[in-house]
Amino acid sequence: MKVAALIAAAIWTILLSVAEHGLSATPLSILYARRPEAVKEPPVELADMSELRQRRSVLAGPTKKGLKTTEQLGQTDAYC
Repeated sequence: MKVAALIAAAIWTILLSVAEHGLSATPLSILYARRPEAVKEPPVELADMSELRQRRSVLAGPTKKGLKTTEQLGQTDAYC
């Protein structure tokens, strides 16, 4: 009996969550689309950035001048 009640509660929670998302998605997306129009400053995503510093590989071990760069290791992807 307790398991059936738990399953029923989980099903109703999921169904109500999906229904509420469906009802609120359009109005909230409209509000979200209007938001940049109200902001006077440019969005952070469009701000100019300086060149990022070169990543170092901690796993490569130190060199005489510090840690080896990914180029010294022969890796083309800095996130390897």
